[in-house]
Amino acid sequence: MVLTVDGTPHPVAPLSPFAFSGDAATDCRLKAGAVRNVNVMTRRSRATATVRIITAATSPGTEMACATGETLLVMAVTGGSASADRTGGRPRSAVSTACSTKARRR
Repeated sequence: MVLTVDGTPHPVAPLSPFAFSGDAATDCRLKAGAVRNVNVMTRRSRATATVRIITAATSPGTEMACATGETLLVMAVTGGSASADRTGGRPRSAVSTACSTKARRR
């Protein structure tokens, strides 16, 4: 897809996070049919967020750490599943590819 933000077109490939301000004027052109996207929105004065795509091994030993004061959201995007293991506060994953979002309160 091509996302136009404040008049500048940005080709955005599948599974490629793209950050922009929610104040921006946006438009989107789909190059190859329908897509699914995930939007992460935060109030700038209260929180920050980062999004990354990870490829996790299918073994239960894959860990995604979350620091104190952060919230971690893991969403399987190409199949598999994710689960949280409260021991040590570290989610364990059995996904092939996931979208990982961390948010921290200011």
